[in-house]
Amino acid sequence: MSTSARTWLRVPLGFLLGLVVFAIAGPVSRLPDRLLQSGPDVDPWLSTLTFQITMGIVAVLIMLIIGRGNLRRFGFQRGSQWRFVRVALIVLAAELLISLAFLPFPKPGPDHFAADFTWWQTLIGVLIVASTLEEVVARGLVQTIVDPLRNHGLHIGRLNLSVPVLTGAVYFSAMHIPLLVMGIDTIQGIQILCSTFALGLIAGYFRESSGSLIPAVIAHMLANVYGMGLGELFGWLGIG
Repeated sequence: MSTSARTWLRVPLGFLLGLVVFAIAGPVSRLPDRLLQSGPDVDPWLSTLTFQITMGIVAVLIMLIIGRGNLRRFGFQRGSQWRFVRVALIVLAAELLISLAFLPFPKPGPDHFAADFTWWQTLIGVLIVASTLEEVVARGLVQTIVDPLRNHGLHIGRLNLSVPVLTGAVYFSAMHIPLLVMGIDTIQGIQILCSTFALGLIAGYFRESSGSLIPAVIAHMLANVYGMGLGELFGWLGIG
């Protein structure tokens, strides 16, 4: 097999490692409920938090093994060539466009399971832990594994969406497919998949151009804030 062919094998390898992280985190996330509760009900916040933390730990362990103890190549560095305002505006534009595109579609049925979280549960579990650790997995592990293919991809004007960026975005969006079987409305679920793919492209682009996970994490946090804020705004305006 040629060197070029072996390099392209990094795409399925990235997905495989991402699935390994997911597969380990799933069973572990149910342990706190089994240990702390005698009934069948599961605390969604606690299980989600455990899932995210386990994903992050497993991903970092894999990175340490692959990187022989060096995490800098996986984005654990300050990085350069990015501006907060630029990241914030691009993420806002993407979230607004997707929200407006899905306004004509009715959204009956139960809300996202996180709708019942308290404000501090949302702050810790969604805005901080999930935003950080999902980026560690998608942009830190998966995208970095595919990084040797960064010279391949889609070139639209000055915009370069490389194979690593596209791979990380597809994986990140696929991470949210389980929401469709967790009591969320189908249309809302599809909107989340589109939103996470768009966010994946943005976070992946800044991860690649800066060499750091920091702008990717910030983009993720902002997307969650904008998503919740736009939902409240549209609800207050009686739109959608």
